[in-house]
Amino acid sequence: MGIILDNAITENSFKKKIYLLLLGIFLVFPLLFVLKTSFGIKGVILLFGMMLGIISIYNFYFSYSILLLLLFTPNIIAIHTAVIYSVFVFFSYLLNFYGNRKNSIHHPLIIPFLIYFATTLPSFINTKSIVFSSFGLYNLVALFSMLVATAYAFTSHKRIMNLIYVFLTGILLNGIIVIYLGLSSGKRVFGLLDVFYVDYAGLGSLLALILAIYSKGSKKFFWGVFSLIILYSLIITQTRNAWVSFGASFIILIIYLFFHVDKFKLRRHSLIGIVLTMSFFILVMYFSVATVNTDIQSRLSNQTDVTDLTESPESAGESSILQRFFIWHTAIVAFSEHPVIGIGAYSFPLASKDYYTIPKAFFKTFVFNKTSHVTFLSVLTETGIVGLIGFFIFIFSYLKLLLRTIKLPSEKNDIIRTLIISSALLYISISMFMTDAWLFGQQVVIWGIFLGLLVANYSLLQKKSDN
Repeated sequence: MGIILDNAITENSFKKKIYLLLLGIFLVFPLLFVLKTSFGIKGVILLFGMMLGIISIYNFYFSYSILLLLLFTPNIIAIHTAVIYSVFVFFSYLLNFYGNRKNSIHHPLIIPFLIYFATTLPSFINTKSIVFSSFGLYNLVALFSMLVATAYAFTSHKRIMNLIYVFLTGILLNGIIVIYLGLSSGKRVFGLLDVFYVDYAGLGSLLALILAIYSKGSKKFFWGVFSLIILYSLIITQTRNAWVSFGASFIILIIYLFFHVDKFKLRRHSLIGIVLTMSFFILVMYFSVATVNTDIQSRLSNQTDVTDLTESPESAGESSILQRFFIWHTAIVAFSEHPVIGIGAYSFPLASKDYYTIPKAFFKTFVFNKTSHVTFLSVLTETGIVGLIGFFIFIFSYLKLLLRTIKLPSEKNDIIRTLIISSALLYISISMFMTDAWLFGQQVVIWGIFLGLLVANYSLLQKKSDN
């Protein structure tokens, strides 16, 4: 927990006075607003949250710790509290780090991100709700905030690893809750984070596995069990796209390490042993869950065993693939009408009612107020070819940086840190083919955190190589 209660730099007295003046101004207006209006418990929570956010700006690592806590809390409003709070973290970065040459690094992802952000703006010409699209675009502001603040503040191995440990601990705790609820109820559960937990679990089990690979003795056992517990909770969620994302990331990681064992200080027979051990425990855990919850097998069989469709939505059965087909079909129709600049950033959930051609009953049940469930399709539909080009520029920029970074480490600590960050971004990139959750909510914040860590780690390794 070294990221907590450790201030970034020593501010001068003038900065403190300016800060306290702004703090007083920001605290007065929300209080006056509350006295004049009555907007329920959610408004009160937001008010105190905003006050806490403003107060926490004074200490960057304290504000960042609050952000990590928010990543593991359920959402109570339309936009996740972690997304809102990320801006406070960014302001804290400006107050504590901006202009400090000691913490100055080259950030190669800012320009690609700004290009992507700019390519989303023309879509506002076609949006059906300028307010809804503007509200959604705040998610990209959160992504930028974390991309910048994390890169400039986490500039040491200790700080980066402490951040990883805190993140993994939160995943483990929610995983234990999922296991308890799943085994006691026999139902499909997600703990405190709803369905978004599945990608937390996929990420967590992969990152803990890397720590297990590079640990020895009791630590290897600890991280191995740590990874398996999270993986067990992932199986209980019965979410196939996260299973596939974890499996693909795990296979790519092992294959890459297998052909670069000397570079990463490993032995091939150890990797083979890890694959066999993981495969054995995955099978054991899967069938142990299946004995408690028979729905886990029916969810798999229902994807190919679909009854003939009638005019009733119930005829689609429980096939989520078929249900998503209705969403994808509507998204493609929307794209075909506005292929260049799209229908409006983050607008598909509401705008879909203007573009569907499937029966109305199916639209209301499976499409309305839902996202397209595929990141690239969402970007294409909502921001058009222009937005997709900008998005690919951003994606390719950070993947290029990832490939450059992974060639640099030579010491064990550097290797572990680099593999963890690279594997997290590998998982996220693969997952984008099966979900669009990385574009909003907690997951856009997590994406921004790991992108920021990628830049911070690259700078750290570059400095080592130059010395």
